[in-house]
Formats: sequence, C-alpha cells, structure tokens
Amino acid sequence: MHSLTWLVFLGIAAYFFSEGLSNVFPKIPSILTITTIGILLAQLPFVNKLHGAHTLGLYLVFLFLAVIGAYCEISSVMELQQIGITLLLFASVAVLIHGALLIILGGLLYRDWDMIAIVSQANIGGGTTAIALAETFERNELILPAILVGTLGNALGTYLGFLVVYVL
Repeated sequence: MHSLTWLVFLGIAAYFFSEGLSNVFPKIPSILTITTIGILLAQLPFVNKLHGAHTLGLYLVFLFLAVIGAYCEISSVMELQQIGITLLLFASVAVLIHGALLIILGGLLYRDWDMIAIVSQANIGGGTTAIALAETFERNELILPAILVGTLGNALGTYLGFLVVYVL
C-alpha cells in the first residue's frame, strides 16, 4: 500500500506540474512535459524500488488499449471522405510492406517467431501493445525491450514531429 500511495502521488504531482508548466510555456504541449517528467522519475532509485508499478502499469495499459479499441470505427474514417480513405490505404500499405519484410527477413535471418511478432507489434502499435503481446506469449524477458523500442519510436516521432511543426 505504501508503494501504491507513492505511485499515485507521483503521477498526480507530475500531472499538475506539467499543467502548470504548460501555462507558463503554452507552446510546449503538456503531454510532452508529463512524458519527460515520467522518464526522469523512472531514473530515480527511490521510484525503481517501489513495488506494484508493473502490475499497476499493466492494468493501465490494458485500460488504454480498451479505450483505443472502443474508438476505432470505419464510419469515422468514411466521414473524412477522400482524405480518410487515403490515410487508411496509406497505413494499410505501410503495415503490409512492414509485415512482408519482417516475415521474409525474420524467416531468413532469425526464426524466433514470438520475438519477431513482438518486435513487429512494438513497431506498428507502440510499446503498450507490445507489452500485451509479450505477456500473452509469456515472454517476460521481452517486455522491457518491447517497451524501450516502442517508447523510443514514439518519443522520437513525437519530439521530431513537434519540432517540424514549429519549424514550418
């Protein structure tokens, strides 16, 4: 209970700190601030020693996936008309090419299909969905690498995306 109290306190404190910082610097989105705070907090030995973070995090990941899944509707894509269909086709082709390359290269070079599936999921769906897949395959040694690879892609993409927006 002690660890859970600290985890909830740190999460709420990080949220309020990031919201306050976004009022001072309105050009920096609060999601970037809270993500950076979370990354910094994860480096502290005190936070690393808190128990229950894995269980709480996994529960919140499953909740996140359920919410995302609830909002995935083809009718929403169709409401966007031509641009929605174009984006859907672009994403489908990108995933198809990714899958073909991964199956061909994975089959030729590395035949651990569980690992290949988790790597693919980290690439396409991000770290959160890769955690769920690693848990499903009972490959606990791949949970941390899946989180790191997925998070690295999300972080680089997010920070670089905002940089491009500010430059343009």
